Amino acid sequence: MITPVILVESEQITNAQRLITDTMELVCPLDCHSPIIFCHSKFHRAIKKVVEQLNIDATILCAPSERGSAIALTCAAQMSLLQQDKATLAIFHHWQPIADFDAFEHSLCLGAQLTDENYLVTLDNRVNCQFFAQPSQINSWMIDAAQLIDIMNIHFPTTFDNCRKALQSEPLSANSKTLRLASQYFNACPSLIVDNAIFPLVAQRVDIPLTTRWNTFLTDNGLSHQLSSLFNTNKRKSDQGK
Repeated sequence: MITPVILVESEQITNAQRLITDTMELVCPLDCHSPIIFCHSKFHRAIKKVVEQLNIDATILCAPSERGSAIALTCAAQMSLLQQDKATLAIFHHWQPIADFDAFEHSLCLGAQLTDENYLVTLDNRVNCQFFAQPSQINSWMIDAAQLIDIMNIHFPTTFDNCRKALQSEPLSANSKTLRLASQYFNACPSLIVDNAIFPLVAQRVDIPLTTRWNTFLTDNGLSHQLSSLFNTNKRKSDQGK
């Protein structure tokens, strides 16, 4: 099941309500798990207010500091697998203009199929990049939660263990569904971003262009055909020189 993960970073706090609102508008028509929202603890009150206004059943992870997107997603992936046996993470970390919501939703469904085959999937929203004059790193992407956890556990075992302890040392508030990550463990993590810690370590990566309303389910043969004819291999700056 798709689990939306919304990363609210300091530079995006002014667009947090828009990011959360638009993400929920995208995923509500789909059979998705309740979202996980990751934010700095100093923004918790503002994020909680948005969640209550929108009447969202969300889990809020509050961090005592910022340690980069890879650390945030390691905690989110572990939380998702505490809530369900299998999770496909759909990561939203930047508000984006979307020309066709139906096409985006169909791409999410197709991306979930690909993550089951251990692909890391980027939703190639070119309108988004043109609007903000930013590279593709601001686009949403998807990965299997267990695959992300395996990467962190194998390549960054101490960091992975600190994330686990930070997550499990404090109880989840039943009323607000907020979990404050334990500072003694979370702050021991180095700063890691996905471009250095996740993307280079996934062998199969594709961009799905948001120009077609894909079938929401493709047979294995159909999926293989789409991969070879329409999708592009995802390349990030971190691949250069490898």
